[in-house]
Amino acid sequence: MVSDNTASTSAAPANGAAAAAAKTYPIADPPMSVEAAKAEALRQFEFYFSNANLPFDRFLFRLTRTDNDPPLTDEATGEKIEPGPGQGWVPVNTVATFKRMQPMRESLSDAQLAEALESSTLLKLDPSRTKIRLREPVRPSKDAFSRSIYAKGFPDETPTLQSELEAFFSQFGLITVVRMRRDETVRPAKFKNSVFVEFAKPEEMDAFLALEPKPKYNDQELITMSKEAYVEMKMKEKGIVPRAEGGEEKQSFKRKKFNAFTELKREAMGQPNMLNEDSTPKPKREGPTKLSAEEQEAARAARRAEPLEFTFAQQTLKTQPDGTVKSEDLTFPVDSVLKFDNAGVADKDSWKSLKDAVSVVQTPFFVDLAIGKSSGCIGFNETVTEDNFTKVKALNIPIAGKAGEEIAWSRATAEEANKAWLTRANFRASMLLDQREEDASGSGGRGGRSGDRRFGHGGGRGGRGGRGGRGGRGGGRGGKHQGNRRNNNHSNGASEGGDGGETGAKRKRQDADAGAAGHKLPEGAKPPTIGSAEKKVKTEVKTE
Repeated sequence: MVSDNTASTSAAPANGAAAAAAKTYPIADPPMSVEAAKAEALRQFEFYFSNANLPFDRFLFRLTRTDNDPPLTDEATGEKIEPGPGQGWVPVNTVATFKRMQPMRESLSDAQLAEALESSTLLKLDPSRTKIRLREPVRPSKDAFSRSIYAKGFPDETPTLQSELEAFFSQFGLITVVRMRRDETVRPAKFKNSVFVEFAKPEEMDAFLALEPKPKYNDQELITMSKEAYVEMKMKEKGIVPRAEGGEEKQSFKRKKFNAFTELKREAMGQPNMLNEDSTPKPKREGPTKLSAEEQEAARAARRAEPLEFTFAQQTLKTQPDGTVKSEDLTFPVDSVLKFDNAGVADKDSWKSLKDAVSVVQTPFFVDLAIGKSSGCIGFNETVTEDNFTKVKALNIPIAGKAGEEIAWSRATAEEANKAWLTRANFRASMLLDQREEDASGSGGRGGRSGDRRFGHGGGRGGRGGRGGRGGRGGGRGGKHQGNRRNNNHSNGASEGGDGGETGAKRKRQDADAGAAGHKLPEGAKPPTIGSAEKKVKTEVKTE
């Protein structure tokens, strides 16, 4: 499951399949025992054909489209059926020549390798035991981004570092993939001493990030954060102007990366694609291929109606058909929202001043203060004690031109607090639904510049890894949420906390819930705005 993000080597297997076939296996003095080699070969094969790798491996995915003999049949009825994406036959010996398969290939005979693959629940051998295919077609992974972390502090690359990294991270939970990040501006590409790690379970990722002290690798303490927090930090550092602010994205010099789902759509529409050797456009289907505005909106609504599970404030929520979450599913700490009024007239930086000032008493989970407003609210991931409330009121904070006793502070009622937290959760859900649509359309996920390919999918095979760094903004995490569950009839609050919340189709993407992710942005930095296709009502709801 370890991957370095170099260009794919699958198009040219080690020494070629023909050369491999000329060898006799196992070799004398093999590098692994038979049982160990069988187990690792099965694991490596299953990774190559997994949702995390196959859709982003151009060579291997194209290979799955070349052979359907014997035809795919329904296991229940025996009837012939059309293979789905990635379900064609692939020669076992071709995959066995891939770089990371070498020690297993040298340790197993053809029969022993076939025996290892027979036990797979993901793959199926043909009657000759020389070809293999997926039992089920590959499908897009919707939430990989929200289950991924960034870690830095590893030594320079060695031939065994990939497998060592996999073993290291596996002690913290079930790992889908470890992607070694590389500087591709130099040749050969150099390991950047950092990785992206995709956990299979969000709760195990949360537990890893919450470790104190931070994990060490060879006595070196690691720098760790959620992938979302890392990406937002780098966007700010590199001056990337979000589209929602009217700017244009900086263009990457890197070549376009392969995404099977995007290319299949292009092929179906008769457009140039990367599935065919010459990328020649296919004849267009008869009839209109462009949907009307109404049809596009209907299709979009249907996609958004599909449930989406995500992590928010250390709990798992699921979207309803209207894209919101149920009020009764959301929990938050008792007495965790403070209101303020008569603060002056807020500008675009007022929320930041408020957040920084209040943080000396207790770190906010979110801040709601819209431009032009004089009132709003602050939410915390723990109960605000009376002592802390008194300290906040005594800070003499110049929120938006006024300070001290001029500002009226109060605790939010249970209904107001529920509304504030629910609006925050719905905002998170909306962002993730947007990202799911972007991923499905191939417009690119939000990833790191190197290795994970910003605005797309990236990575090479390298080991138990693949090309998949996919987008999808993750849900934030907060502190201890052990307060009472709040229930009311507000399924989707139009404003957050207090009377001064701003209504609108969606909050500006500057609201990144950095505080929810448990990571503080650099001094003076504001959460960046992430663009979307539709122009949104201008608000300035900020969080950290």
